[in-house]
Amino acid sequence: MYAVAGVTAAGIRESHKHDATVRPEAGAAAPDVSADGGSWSFFKDFREGWSWSLHRTMLVMTMIVSALLNFGINGVQYGIQLHLVSAGMNGAYIGFINTGIFCAMLAGAFIANRMSDRLPAGPVVCVGFLFSCLAMVPLVCTSNYWVMLICNSLSALPFPIINAMMLGFVFAKTPDSMQGRITVTLTVPAQALSMFCSAAAGSLLPVCGFQRTILVFLIAMMVSAAIVVLYRPLRTIPRADAWDSVELQ
Repeated sequence: MYAVAGVTAAGIRESHKHDATVRPEAGAAAPDVSADGGSWSFFKDFREGWSWSLHRTMLVMTMIVSALLNFGINGVQYGIQLHLVSAGMNGAYIGFINTGIFCAMLAGAFIANRMSDRLPAGPVVCVGFLFSCLAMVPLVCTSNYWVMLICNSLSALPFPIINAMMLGFVFAKTPDSMQGRITVTLTVPAQALSMFCSAAAGSLLPVCGFQRTILVFLIAMMVSAAIVVLYRPLRTIPRADAWDSVELQ
């Protein structure tokens, strides 16, 4: 699939259009676009991307909630898998944990396809975050394999619609010249925090046990959900057809 992506990427042509309607906020660096659409150095792009992102509170909040949710979800995955390995569980059953995630996300993608244009994005994103947290709660009370499989799978169900609505809004409101750089500023914080998940799960399991380890990661997920629910600009993102009237704060 990476080979297919590489071949199809060759067909992408650079856009030389400049979105004149995008005005930088006070103190924020405007994206540099030369008269001929020429390229700029990596370090200049890097600085401008982070400056543009960090001057928009909604983007900063999106980075935080994405990083916390990814940390929590990935930590639970490592916790489950390491626990099952230590318990001597058959490898095929351990593999089904990831299969369940895949099936739930595939189902979630079909749901997102039907709902993403019809419902207000903010409330749906709030429900999605809360649903993922609630799906994990039973794991704090039991280490039964089938409960793990079902709850862990259900937690991934809202991910496609969260991406479609919350991240969709962010990218829809980002000028073309900044799309790649904003992808970096959103992805790097999430991945940087998540890279500690395996070490955290491996360290916590022998000391705290399975259920308390899951609780630690669930708390991170709950904090991300609380931020989404309490932060009004994210909570009140309207339907996609009304995005033109809303600013990326």
